[in-house]
Amino acid sequence: MADDSEFLPRVVIESRGGTGSLRVNFKLVGADRDDLTKGAKSILEVFEDWTAYCIASIQHMPGMSSVGYYFADRKIKDEVIEFLKESAIAREEEVVQGEDGEEDFERHSFVIHDDDITAVAQKLSTTSQMLKAARSIQRANLSALIAEFDFLMLRLLTSVCQDFPEYLISDEETISVGLLRSGKSFEDWQAEQIERKISRKLRESHQDLIDWILTDVAKLKDSSKVHSSHFYRDFLEVCQRRHLFIHNGGIVNEDYLEKCKGAGFKIEQLPKIGTALSIDPEYLRSSAARVYLVGAFIIHLVFQSIYSEKRQFSFRALLSASHEFLLSDLTKMAERIIDFAEFNSTKFDHDLRLKFGINRALARLYEPNTDKDTQNKNARQVLDKYDWSVVDPILKLALACVRRDFSDLTKLAEEAHKAGLEFQDANSFCVFREAREIEGFMDCFPRSALLITNKGSAPNS
Repeated sequence: MADDSEFLPRVVIESRGGTGSLRVNFKLVGADRDDLTKGAKSILEVFEDWTAYCIASIQHMPGMSSVGYYFADRKIKDEVIEFLKESAIAREEEVVQGEDGEEDFERHSFVIHDDDITAVAQKLSTTSQMLKAARSIQRANLSALIAEFDFLMLRLLTSVCQDFPEYLISDEETISVGLLRSGKSFEDWQAEQIERKISRKLRESHQDLIDWILTDVAKLKDSSKVHSSHFYRDFLEVCQRRHLFIHNGGIVNEDYLEKCKGAGFKIEQLPKIGTALSIDPEYLRSSAARVYLVGAFIIHLVFQSIYSEKRQFSFRALLSASHEFLLSDLTKMAERIIDFAEFNSTKFDHDLRLKFGINRALARLYEPNTDKDTQNKNARQVLDKYDWSVVDPILKLALACVRRDFSDLTKLAEEAHKAGLEFQDANSFCVFREAREIEGFMDCFPRSALLITNKGSAPNS
């Protein structure tokens, strides 16, 4: 029989020897979704997973790529230099001063005996390919990013079809007599048809796929706002660069230029034919952001269209996502999510609008590489754009924290607790980050009692 602790949340982390061994089983799912259909719940869970993947990609993918390349590059360099030292009849070493702000670098020069030319050539030929393999680590990360987007679209369309199979299976579809004789159910047939049609759609270009989703699934009468977005333009460039690396070794060709011009780039913004493109950590970080935003926009345009009476759930999910980015100090991403949400702000209730206002102000308050006076000024300018004339005690406390006015912190915290602010929210909300460092603040939010049955008092069976 399980002990009392089995009734409490449990986090399980498994770690074994070797790499890639850490496994974590814990995940929180958005609350208050009981009255949503299975498909609607699934779409929101897809979005939560997508946000978590984006945060991990921006924070860790560029670093992992750079570290992997750095170690491979360093190891190869050391091995080659040691080999050449042993083979050379003379050598020179010098430090060369970088030009135009570039870093200084080491230069090694080796004089090789004629008899050793073949062996050295073989070694350096192998080394060139090893360096090429090391660079492929970065290219692989870009491919993985697009692969995750494709999987996102698969999950989105599959979720939609849980509630609206007619989006992919029209009333004109026919079922063969052979299928009826086989005993296969209609549901099985429909599931197979949906899987096949989604698979075919995913083999189309990303531009065609997105156009189809916006027009045939989201039923947008005007998708120009999406197509004119620089995020969408940059997303298409990422797709084309990945395609270029897979099929042309990363060398710019006419097809890449035409596709990028079609996406909205001006010719002067693009590299010339024959240029070898690269994928550095900054490009990876920017690509992860662009790919995430396009995926997020598509998810919520679809949700708000087909579940129009439940669109508040979409806005709440966007609010939660902006908060997740704030917790991760990705303030620009938080603002971009808020920009998208507030584009449809006529659908907000007053309370939701103010919560987005708090998060937007926090994005300015915690803006990296900015002094405190500028942070405070920028946050106040954001707050001035919202109507705070009627707020509850919880928002009063949040406002004081955004303004960094902690003069009545204990009183405001006590009132917020009476109004329903619990320990878990006070302990996790980004807006209370600095308040939590002030003595006495968290004392205003006592932990809830653990409701565990006392075995000793349980009646005998």
